[in-house]
Amino acid sequence: APDCDVNPTSLDFGEVMLGAYADLSFAITNIGGRTLSGVVGLSGVFYSIISGDGPFNLGAGDSTVVTVRFAPTAAGPKTGIVFISGTLLCNDVPLTAVGVEPPECQVTPTSLDFGEVYIGEHSDQNFTITNTGGNTLTGTVSESCDHYSIIAGGGPYSLGADDSVEVTVRYEPTSLGIHNCTIETGAVCEAVYCAGEGEYNSSVAIQESWSAWQKDHVEIHWILELLDVKSEISFEVSRSKFGGGENHEFEAPLIEHNGDRYTFIDTSTESDVEYIYSISVIASGRVAAELSVGITTPVASIQLYQNRPNPIRGSTMIEFALPAEGLVRLEVYDISGKKIRSLINRVENAGRYTSVWDGRDSSGEPVASGIYFYRLRMDGKSKTRTCALLR
Repeated sequence: APDCDVNPTSLDFGEVMLGAYADLSFAITNIGGRTLSGVVGLSGVFYSIISGDGPFNLGAGDSTVVTVRFAPTAAGPKTGIVFISGTLLCNDVPLTAVGVEPPECQVTPTSLDFGEVYIGEHSDQNFTITNTGGNTLTGTVSESCDHYSIIAGGGPYSLGADDSVEVTVRYEPTSLGIHNCTIETGAVCEAVYCAGEGEYNSSVAIQESWSAWQKDHVEIHWILELLDVKSEISFEVSRSKFGGGENHEFEAPLIEHNGDRYTFIDTSTESDVEYIYSISVIASGRVAAELSVGITTPVASIQLYQNRPNPIRGSTMIEFALPAEGLVRLEVYDISGKKIRSLINRVENAGRYTSVWDGRDSSGEPVASGIYFYRLRMDGKSKTRTCALLR
């Protein structure tokens, strides 16, 4: 005769977050002879049978596996039952589970403004991470920024419902300027943005600065405000090329002084280079103020650069550079040499310029697709380049 074994005899899904699901299985086995027949069904909200439901017929030693899914949409204990009808040999399988709210993260505040902090000093501010949902909220508080550190509440955390962790961030600037940092708080939590500005706690202040090109050299001017400075001041000057390159330290910088106005003169520049000058004011043996100034030296001769974009499908930009003041003409010609447009005909100072050609002739009509030339002329010298226009 057939006999029935149900294993396990009950299913406990434990805690399952709302919106998630869990699957568990049990087996029905005919541990007797002949044929064991029955029907698998289910009763219970949030439960479903995803395999093994309906009628079964099991020969001696045969089994069928029933898989039940618990997918809660409401919190709290939930019960159900898998009933096995059509036979008195098999016991029903009770189901138990608890639907729990998912964790929700609240970060307060989400930004920390440290304001101005003197170099060599520090300022601390806090933010709080709270699990405003259920279950367990996990994450890691971390940062990888200069001038900032986490002095409390950093690293991994695990928060139950309504639990919080307070994080303390320290801003300790080591250089002048604005410093920003993003504190990561975990995959489901909002990051915290930090901002602060390093300042010198000194009686020296740079009130104004400007730079200029004077025929064959660079001049950088600045005005100092000196309050209660008991020692002589000195200057350290360095120069680098914008975008990279070796940093040049001036061993004995040429600095002229007239009252509170100072002027640095550099006669060792190259043409058509964008330089960044860094000037440090030294008082009482330490850096009391810093200045950074950029300037581009003029070209040695007229320069005409390739237009962008090329080919032209609408308008294009034509860039050129002048070594000195003079009458400048920038004109566009067709492939036969006929002038179709004058873009510039005026006196300009030394420097870089950009002109825009909209693909039209001097009467405002669009020109046809083809090859065109643009020519730059100044003081009897000229440069010509080719461009293509597509309609």
